Amino acid sequence: MRSPDRGHIVSLDNWRTEHARPDPLPLRLAPELDDFQILYRNSRHHSKLYALDIVGWVLMSDGSVDALVPWMNRLQLARQIDDPLCGHWEGYYLPTTELILEEPPSFKVAELQSAADFFGLCEIDHHVCPQALPDTSGTWALLYDSAHHRLKLEPVARWILEENGELHGELFADQRTPDAILDLSHHPEFRYFLHESAVQQLMEGGDEAFNALADSLQH
Repeated sequence: MRSPDRGHIVSLDNWRTEHARPDPLPLRLAPELDDFQILYRNSRHHSKLYALDIVGWVLMSDGSVDALVPWMNRLQLARQIDDPLCGHWEGYYLPTTELILEEPPSFKVAELQSAADFFGLCEIDHHVCPQALPDTSGTWALLYDSAHHRLKLEPVARWILEENGELHGELFADQRTPDAILDLSHHPEFRYFLHESAVQQLMEGGDEAFNALADSLQH
């Protein structure tokens, strides 16, 4: 039995009917555990495909399913990546088998739909049930202290679906205190998400690379 303060639990079909809206709302998250990535390309190197780790999957209020990736300074739905300079989504990719898909893998769609049907959707003033996913892909947050012209890299602890449907990342405020969490969506020093490979390249570049990046963030 669910406690009364969890709100009224409704089915996925009823939720879609009662909460139809022009912009679909995230309803349910699932972790990515099989090393799936997205493929994207940009206008500078249009003949080349790039791969980016997926951190999770999301079921939307219109019934669609998409991958979630840290993109620039936000947690982004893969199919919404459409920028001529930074990149355009091209598909889902499993490097171990070189499988390329135009649609999310069917087992992940079934997982999300089954979870939504099993748990129901918690309707509290037209909000959804919050969720948290641990970061499993080695994502880092780039922080910039403008007062001291200083960069800092911190590992992302988890990804959050808020009751209002917002998606964002969080950091541990203190690695020794797991309950102390910083919300990156309101962190004044947060600038970008960086993936493990980008962090490795930055570290290999040493002080020169860090100083160049810090200088670029001043403007």
